[in-house]
Amino acid sequence: MLNAEIIFKYVWSHFCSLYPKAKNLRVAYGENENAAVKISACGLSFFSKNLPFPKDICWQNWHEQRIPFLFQTKRTEVISEAENTVIINADIIAAAFYFLSGWQEIHSLERDRFGRFPYKASLQFQHQFVTIPVVNYYFDILKTALEKGYGISLQNPQSQFTTFLSHDVDRLESAWKIEGVKQLKKGNLLQIPKLGWQKLMRQDHWNNLKTVAKTVKKIGGVSTFFWLAQKGKYQNQPNADYDLTAPKYQQQIKFLEAEGFENAVHGSFGSSENTLQLKNEAAKIGSNVSGNRFHYLCFDPVKTPQVLVEAGINYDSTLGFAEHFGFRNAYCFPFQLFDFSSLKPYPFLEIPLNLMDATLWHPNYLQITPEKVAEIIKPMLLEIKKFGGVFGLLWHNENFSELNTQNGLTAFGNILNELQKQGSHFKTGSQLYQQFSEKLQ
Repeated sequence: MLNAEIIFKYVWSHFCSLYPKAKNLRVAYGENENAAVKISACGLSFFSKNLPFPKDICWQNWHEQRIPFLFQTKRTEVISEAENTVIINADIIAAAFYFLSGWQEIHSLERDRFGRFPYKASLQFQHQFVTIPVVNYYFDILKTALEKGYGISLQNPQSQFTTFLSHDVDRLESAWKIEGVKQLKKGNLLQIPKLGWQKLMRQDHWNNLKTVAKTVKKIGGVSTFFWLAQKGKYQNQPNADYDLTAPKYQQQIKFLEAEGFENAVHGSFGSSENTLQLKNEAAKIGSNVSGNRFHYLCFDPVKTPQVLVEAGINYDSTLGFAEHFGFRNAYCFPFQLFDFSSLKPYPFLEIPLNLMDATLWHPNYLQITPEKVAEIIKPMLLEIKKFGGVFGLLWHNENFSELNTQNGLTAFGNILNELQKQGSHFKTGSQLYQQFSEKLQ
């Protein structure tokens, strides 16, 4: 049964993964004992009701950012002092647990046609704060209180704005017909024979992973390729248009690895609820597969985490909203989801996905022009930079095609230019796993 100790321990481990110097400090949460720092536990009762969303939310400013405080209706001084004790007058522990554990999507019945928890059902949509990493602000409040209470300075020793750039390899053999139709509609008739000739020469225009790697290397970056190992359709939905086991694709996997890039599995339709399927798909890529992202971002919050554990996946990077960029779990660092059956964290690492290319122009999503993309997402990037966090960016290989310039190369180039301006470094999923996994133990 959930209690204050379990909830605090889970949140505290994430806080200490950022500020390891805090591990031996005493904090009173839901207790009457004396401590240099005390935190209100007014939100604990919420978790006995199995409701997806708290009714009570109060907005207050913290360091010039307006953030939501859950489980309360009245504004109070966020931090106060009394009798040599620093008091946090908001239940930031229960609120952080709510977001990091995935509580809202576990207890909400809302699902879209792909079985996903939809953005419009989220607390972030209801109160319009999806681009604010509120858990990081909660942690900043806790950090400030601990520094006051113990007279110390807490620093994140590895605080560095990092980009986790990735590419879901869904299609390698379809440009000749998909781009061909687009060019026909545009009247660019000279492009059609070129696309057809490339296909006849067994080098489809979207079979461009070496170009993708070269583009990323040019900016001093590195990225992770998520390979879709199941060909054909699943319940009338598209999986890969290529056979991953064919020698030419196996050679590309080896080429990317030799160039310092990472190869990971892109779990196909059905694999998010089928351990054996995910295992078999990862095996088609190779023995060094560490990470996964599910196709179409399919993720059942109850079933999928256990599949990832049983399949031996070290990290997953599925959890982002397809419909909007931002923070699905309100946090800008890798974290561990909570296992409500064992009442402890799952062992795999979840690397948040903050922005997917299709989100920007899909007719059902945002439809942002390439020239405005960098400007619109810049406030989110600055939030991540503020905390030295990780920006998860997904750019499909077909959107590196110059024939998709309106939706692909221009927007991607503008985002990379902004990342360079902000001094972001690049890491693969495995590198992030190595950096964060031990800290969360």
